[in-house]
Amino acid sequence: MSMAISMSHQEEEINKMIEQISMRVFLKATPYASGYRTDLEREMTPDFFYQHLYYHSSEAEKYISTLQDRMNRDQCKNIILYGYQGCGKTTFVHYMLREIGERSIVINFDAYVDKGNEIKHELASHLYRAIMCDVTGRDGREGLYPIEGRICSVSKKFCEVFNSEENRRIISENFDAWSKYIWLFDKLKFTMALYSSTAEQLGFSYEEYKEKKRTYPEKDLKEHIAELDINQLMVMIVLWDIAYSLAFEKNEKCSIVFENLDTIYNASALPDFTKQILYFRNNIDSILAELQYEGASLSKMHSRYTLIFVMRETTKCEFVDHFVGKVEMYIPPQSMSFLYEMSDVVQKRYSYIKELEKYLKDSGKDITKLKRLEHEINQLHQLLLDPYVTTNVFGLFNRNFRVASELLSEIAITAPSTFSDAVSVKKLNTAENWCAYASRCILFRQIFNRFSIEKYFDTLKHSEYHIEVNHKNYSVNLSRYILLYLNNKQGITKTGEEKETLMIPLNDLFQALLSICSDKELIVNSLWNMYEMRKTQFWGHLITFDGMLTVSKSVLKEQLEWVVNSQERGKTFGKVRITTAGFTYLESVLPHFEYFAAKHFRTESKSLFSYTLEEFLSDSPDHTICMLSYVLAEVRQEFENCFYNLSQFYRNALQPYEQYSLRNFPNSEFAWRKVNPQTGYVAKMFHGERIFHAHIGYLDSLRFYCFSLIDQMKKCGYFDVNIDVTKVLKNTLRIHGIKSHIPTIWNLSKSKLKKFIIHSNKKDADDILTQIVKGKQKVEVIYINGDRQFHYIPLEEISEFFKVTLNFIIVDTVTDYIKTLKPKRASDSIAASSDNIYLVSCYLSCIRERIEKNHYADFVTSICRKTGAEIIKLQIKSKKIRHKTQLGKQILDVNYGDNT
Repeated sequence: MSMAISMSHQEEEINKMIEQISMRVFLKATPYASGYRTDLEREMTPDFFYQHLYYHSSEAEKYISTLQDRMNRDQCKNIILYGYQGCGKTTFVHYMLREIGERSIVINFDAYVDKGNEIKHELASHLYRAIMCDVTGRDGREGLYPIEGRICSVSKKFCEVFNSEENRRIISENFDAWSKYIWLFDKLKFTMALYSSTAEQLGFSYEEYKEKKRTYPEKDLKEHIAELDINQLMVMIVLWDIAYSLAFEKNEKCSIVFENLDTIYNASALPDFTKQILYFRNNIDSILAELQYEGASLSKMHSRYTLIFVMRETTKCEFVDHFVGKVEMYIPPQSMSFLYEMSDVVQKRYSYIKELEKYLKDSGKDITKLKRLEHEINQLHQLLLDPYVTTNVFGLFNRNFRVASELLSEIAITAPSTFSDAVSVKKLNTAENWCAYASRCILFRQIFNRFSIEKYFDTLKHSEYHIEVNHKNYSVNLSRYILLYLNNKQGITKTGEEKETLMIPLNDLFQALLSICSDKELIVNSLWNMYEMRKTQFWGHLITFDGMLTVSKSVLKEQLEWVVNSQERGKTFGKVRITTAGFTYLESVLPHFEYFAAKHFRTESKSLFSYTLEEFLSDSPDHTICMLSYVLAEVRQEFENCFYNLSQFYRNALQPYEQYSLRNFPNSEFAWRKVNPQTGYVAKMFHGERIFHAHIGYLDSLRFYCFSLIDQMKKCGYFDVNIDVTKVLKNTLRIHGIKSHIPTIWNLSKSKLKKFIIHSNKKDADDILTQIVKGKQKVEVIYINGDRQFHYIPLEEISEFFKVTLNFIIVDTVTDYIKTLKPKRASDSIAASSDNIYLVSCYLSCIRERIEKNHYADFVTSICRKTGAEIIKLQIKSKKIRHKTQLGKQILDVNYGDNT
């Protein structure tokens, strides 16, 4: 885009609006928004949008080429495009129509809702508006026919062609048993005469003439059009368009676009609609084959028209199943869900803001407000440079750009430091993976907070299945098992559109669920609740239904009863599949530390990766421990509850069946499985293990974030505020060998401490005393006997003290997680997969051989598989471990960390 001096007045006006708007409005702005529209969306033209704000992906370009090729070469005239709500379907279709250069008739079925009459009403309204625009000489709104101010041009041509004596007879005798077409022809002829003739010519008084013009179209013409069914309306729309093309010499092809056909699903009118479209295709073909104009058949006119059906993915397969085998010239449905990436759309809009900013600056105009918008979008753009973020954030919302933009804008308002914190953490050390991970956690935490506030997690909690063991109640969320089953059945090696093309028959899912859950009502409610998430403000449905049937909750109940009563034979079952949001929820949300924290605290609290060092070391709400220990303990308790519930459910509900035995469960459809794209290796775990390993990864990244904060503090040379570390210090002094790392602090703590406060040097930066003790930190020590002393401790030792302390707190939490795997009571232990045994051995090796041995002064060892595997390899080589079977024994040693 080039901001030239020749910028049109209209562009100037649009840009003035952009200067004043929020990120929320700007990111969502499109000329095709339905429902409530902002001033910018009302004023924005398609030309402006496609020239400046539209990102056209290579995938979209390839599909346009494919469509054109099949339309031209194979004469395919029925196209079905589907996709998630807000994924860019409308944007793509309008771009495609601009590119192929055909005339188009766009009928938006999202504009009217009337208890199931949406489709018929909008078609009737379209035809009536087209006629009235012609007879009055006014061009209609976009999507109708430009008539260049000529009165009754189309109407006259219509009557000349279709109301001629011979053609009228053919239509009346062969296609109009109820005379609906003929009556409409007559009403159209009279309406045309009203607007093209004088009162005297029609034999009316002037008052009668005015009254007829005022009432006749609404009372007679419009009411008669409303009586036509969908098939008849479509026939009339095509006949009208043929008259238009003859009147204005328009010989190009024409696409009739049925946009936002989601109303079909809402009205449960799909079978009738598809039947009516089939009737139309057959009828219009026959009608045009019989009619003539100027001595030639009109049969070739039929091939001009392509029908394009655009709908949300929840309708597409039902629609297709009604079409397959019944409609010729049919192009298989194509998903629009994966044509655009959020990062690309945001980058395009960011680029426009930068160019607009430069244009205004060069013009000597104030850019203060625009600069604020540019800053917000730039931060979001920086985050979306991480492919994991853009894939999973977009995935959480089922690739609905408008909803994703809405929530991200909400976060920018309610938690304004989120974007800047995430960008800052990412830049701490670009060579380390933990920085990118920490950045993601900051953003995801705010998303999870919003989900918690909107009570989405509570909705899913209604899927809890309760069992009683030894008079204790345990519960698991059935939705987890449903998503696992669907994901495994749809293919763990497939992603995106490939995964979504596979559908699972409901009877297969019901049979599997009945083997682990006896509560039929819960099964139905769990499925329905995950589907009903499509109605939420900030999320998307986790599953969707497809197939010949329009699935409702009552249909689910009926089909489940068929399975329970072994009445499946001869029955037609619906189909179900996991959506992108469901897959993202299963893979990225359910095992996430921030998810547990967001559910537990139920406030707009922030990620631990947004904490400052002072916040980590500050007192907990109950004033017993530091804040870091408090948060870690609370989340670990949440994890432990979930862990034990899953364990008891496995032992009591699954293990009695052979297919879910310890040996067989990892290969079942209810196990967590994931394939390594590089090696093809498939990891198999129990649900609790998956959560466990995800939390260990989180804690390990948190360690390095803490170390980085301390390094930053050391580099600055001072604290911003005074901080009381009494409780932290007492905990640290328990570490064996700590004296060698903090000798000065150790000596000061030999007497009984009451307070140990590290003072801020910031306000004393120019003080002479500060200059004398440069490189040292002012510390206030208050003893129980009342003594109060001030000391200056080397900043290097303070730094070491903090690193060892935070290292100890986090590693101690990791050891608590590991102990959960094999508690002291064998009855509370959980099943463990072979993958789990080796991974835990790796974690233990990192902790024992490096971190504990160095008295928690090891700040470089990562608690991960790679580091642990290297240590184990060396241990086996040095015969410290004789064989790999001993690795399992390490896990069972629950007292391994007690010497600390």
